[in-house]
Amino acid sequence: MNRIITDRVKALRALGRQSLKGHWQEAILFTLVCHFIMQAPAFIYNSIDSSFDTLGILASVINIYSVVIAGPITLSLINFYLKVFRQEGTLGFGGIKHGFDYFGKALVLYIRMMLFTWLWSMLFIVPGIIAAISYSQSFYILADDPTKSPAKCMFESKFIMRGNKLKYISMIISFVGWYILASIPAFICHFVMDGKYMDMAKEAMLAAEYSQAAAYITKLNPLVDVLLLITIVVDVYLYSAKVGFFDILVGRMVIKNVEDLGEAEAFN
Repeated sequence: MNRIITDRVKALRALGRQSLKGHWQEAILFTLVCHFIMQAPAFIYNSIDSSFDTLGILASVINIYSVVIAGPITLSLINFYLKVFRQEGTLGFGGIKHGFDYFGKALVLYIRMMLFTWLWSMLFIVPGIIAAISYSQSFYILADDPTKSPAKCMFESKFIMRGNKLKYISMIISFVGWYILASIPAFICHFVMDGKYMDMAKEAMLAAEYSQAAAYITKLNPLVDVLLLITIVVDVYLYSAKVGFFDILVGRMVIKNVEDLGEAEAFN
């Protein structure tokens, strides 16, 4: 019989914060590097003049790269946060290699999750969302026990999420406000700087300085993207809360003494 999480979302968030004490900097840097590995090619491609790629070959290669790399990097990220949360000690940036040690399983699991979620989405958007939530613990299960097959990880994830989907959604939604707050600098930059650069680009075009106009335009998105990196702090917070959610699901942890210990304390 699977466990049903009855703890408040507030306590789950506090559990994530508690696990990050003394690890914020390491977690932010590790997550930043992992995100860079996954998103750098697409970021660079979108930041340059890609008119030379008329057939879309380079874009296709980048898309394939994103799919191939997503599984191992996701496994490395989750393994890192599991070790931080369980106070088992991390391998620093060497931990990125962990996901590639199980490259085949991570890739297959990622593709299977995408495929099954997509198939359910073909029926309607709601079944697709439910499927995504049902399979959400698959990578945590694989990180916890790499000997398990991708199919078994998905099966177990679906089982332990029975009765816990609403709590999981509530936890995710509770971070929306933090993401909005962290995105404010990027939004301000978008509205202020976009107008400035667009005016400069228009002036350059009127002066027939087309290369300079293009340079002004290409400065817009990268600047906003850099400011959006602030949201990486919220990502770290969310990753830690998700790990706590998983450890409660599998019976490794219980929340107690919420009021006395700054909302949450955990023990194995």
